[in-house]
This record gives sequence, structure tokens and C-alpha cells, in this order.
Amino acid sequence: MPLPLERRTVTSRLCSGAATSLCTFAPWQASIEDYSAAEIGRLEAAAEVRSRAQHRRRLAPPQLSHAFAPQRAETRRRLAPPSPLPPSPRGACRGEEAAALLSKAERPVAIVGTQWFFSPYRDSLHAFLDAYQTPCFLNGGARGALRPDDHRFFRLCRSKALAQADVVAIFGTPWDFRLGYGSKVPDDCFVIQVDQDPQTIGHNRGAQVGLHADAGLVMQQLASAGARKAGDWLAQVRAMESERYERMVPEMNSSDTPINPLRFSKELADAIPEDATIVCDGGDIVGTAAKLVNVHNPGHWMDPGPLGTLGVGPGFAMAAKLARPNSPVFIIYGDGSFGLNGFEFEAMVRQNIPVIGVMGNDAAWTQIRRGQEEMFGADRLPATGLAFTRYDTIVQAMGGHGEYVEDPTQIRPAIERGLASGKPALINVKIGTSNFRKGSISV
Repeated sequence: MPLPLERRTVTSRLCSGAATSLCTFAPWQASIEDYSAAEIGRLEAAAEVRSRAQHRRRLAPPQLSHAFAPQRAETRRRLAPPSPLPPSPRGACRGEEAAALLSKAERPVAIVGTQWFFSPYRDSLHAFLDAYQTPCFLNGGARGALRPDDHRFFRLCRSKALAQADVVAIFGTPWDFRLGYGSKVPDDCFVIQVDQDPQTIGHNRGAQVGLHADAGLVMQQLASAGARKAGDWLAQVRAMESERYERMVPEMNSSDTPINPLRFSKELADAIPEDATIVCDGGDIVGTAAKLVNVHNPGHWMDPGPLGTLGVGPGFAMAAKLARPNSPVFIIYGDGSFGLNGFEFEAMVRQNIPVIGVMGNDAAWTQIRRGQEEMFGADRLPATGLAFTRYDTIVQAMGGHGEYVEDPTQIRPAIERGLASGKPALINVKIGTSNFRKGSISV
């Protein structure tokens, strides 16, 4: 079925109008009256420049100009040819266009990120997905927005689904390295991007409809503005998800030692209670575990965010445990990140804050090391090799509970003993290598 709109790159404006119409809101829930005419004009002018610069072509994903440093997309944008598009009318709303695109889409995909969690309208996600029968992928603070058994929730086949999508709606998260800088999205796919930062809209991947707005409020209004007739698209995406899972099963059941990272992640996922808060403080092993560890409630997954700093785990975990004293708090650790702030276990012991850390110890900064090897070869891997250090004995020396695990069948019993100890605990699991995340972008 043809999509209803001429292919254009547009960005919404701050606009006034009836409270029930789309795009009547300004960022951060401020009203239009909170902005002077000069401020509105400045924002609109900046949006118009971005729309023109990206017309006729989508931005290619940034290329690595040197090790681990992406070329700035702003540089590429300045080189874009001028656009023949006339200026958009002042105060134009694009919400109706978004609803029309989604209503006519045959293969829509929704991506929901951290800004959704902070929206007072976040419960509208379910109505939005129901209206448009859309498969949904979550990242960052949006993990837990959908239950693991929700038929609209997917996490293993995002690249494949994006590669076949004809409309993508992305809410409150950028096209950064986690999403391959938008490189998986086809050139002829229509992108609807909702973000509270207008500079994010169209960054790295152009947007045909951009809404500078609150993610949950847009979902609420889109849900009432249109609907999509259900087809077999959800079933197709479920087949992609199942196929990816089946390819993971041999490694998930591996009895190899050192322990396969996917086996580690499966045992960890099976051991984490539904009410747990999960704090992520690692690179490669967190990326692997995220494919299997279930999050059952919003706000129960905490990570550093895109390009955030490692080492935040103990601080996040202590705060989470104090906020939810009756629920367990887990830190999924990489051994590299433990070296940054692992001594905060002393603070946990001293203040009786029983957090449990589970470490995938592969004696390396693997997320960086893998990229080094791909670019420079196996004989040039500077500063990313570590040792299989007994970090568990350090935690024991501080008065906590520590265990070292080399047998995959002993991961879950060790975690259960750590929880039962009532102390801050570290389960240090020696793991090996896997090609599961080969080719993943680390920055």
C-alpha cells in the first residue's frame, strides 16, 4: 500500500492551538506562553536549517576517522546540498502526518528510549502500540515498559526489523551507536522522530516527521488520531526473534570452561527475581546479558546511558537499595568496570546496604579490545588486557560475601547464596570468549 505523503524531511515547530490538537506542547511541559517571540523564532530558524540541510538524502552513519572516534555528523551536515523546499509555515504541526504514516504503514517499527520513562503520559505506550499494531524495541530507561511476554515486545531482531521497516517511530532516544547510527534503516523508510532536544531530531539519520515534544504525550495523541489494520507483520517479526533465539541456544547451553558469556547470561537471567532492580556497570558482558535478562517493571534497569561513564554501578545500586529496601538489587559487572569503583563495597558493608554484584570476568576490556583486533590485528591490542583477578576475595576482606565460579552449573547456586547471606556480595564468574557480539559498535 503506498504511503500517503510525498517524501520530505520536516521538523515540527513549537505551536499554539487547541489543547487537544497534536503538537500543542513545548518541550519539558512548558506552555507556549513561556517562550518569547524571539526564542520561538530562533528555535524555528534552527529547525528550518536542519530540515533543509537534510533534504533529498539521509545522513550516512559516521565513519571512524581514527580508533574509536566517530566523525562528527555536524561536519557532514554542513556539506549537504541546499534544499529547494520552501520554508514551512510558521507553527505548522506534523503530528497528523505521523498518524497518517503509521495508519498506512505495512511494516512499522517503534523504538522507545529513556525520555519515555520521565513522561507523565508514559502509560499511553500501550494504547499507541494497540492502535498501530507495532512491534516495539526498548532501550535505556525504557526497559521494563513492556513485560517480557508482551506480544509487541522484541529485543533480539532489531536490525532485521529495521532493515524491512517502511515506517519507524523513534521516541526519546538518539540514533547513536546503540542503533548503528541509523544505518540499518532503508533509504526509502519514513522516520518519525520525537525528542525533547530539537538538536537530536534528524541527527545521524534524517527524519521525515520530527516532533520536538514529550514522548508519552505524542503517543497519547497518536493513539487517538489513527489506527492501523493488523496484518501479519507482528508475526513476521516474531519469527525473526525466534530464529535469532534458536541460534543463541547452543551457546546458552554450553558447558565450556571458561564459561561461555551467553551461558553466563542465561544463568544470571534465571536467577534474578522479577522485582529486582538491575544496575549495569560493564561493556561487552552487559551487551550480551541485556539480550536475556528480563526487566519486569519500569525503572528497574539502570545503566550509564549512551557514552556514559563506567564505574557508576555501586552508587546507582546503593541508591536503588535504599529506595527499594525490600527488593534485591543486582549489579551486572564487567571486570574492567569493577576496577574503577569496586572499593565502594566497603561503603556498602559499613552502611549495611546488601547489594549483589555478578561479574563476567574475561580478563579484558572486551568491548574495546574486539574493535582493536578488527582494526589493528591480534598483535596490537594496547591497554585492554587484564588478569583473572580474584575480586571476590577483595569484597570478602571488606566484610562482604564473595565467591569465585568456574563451573557454569554453579552460577545460580552461588547467586542464591549471595542473596541469602544478607551482606553485600560479589559473585566473580570466570568467562571465556564468544563471537555473539562480533561487529558491534562500541562508541
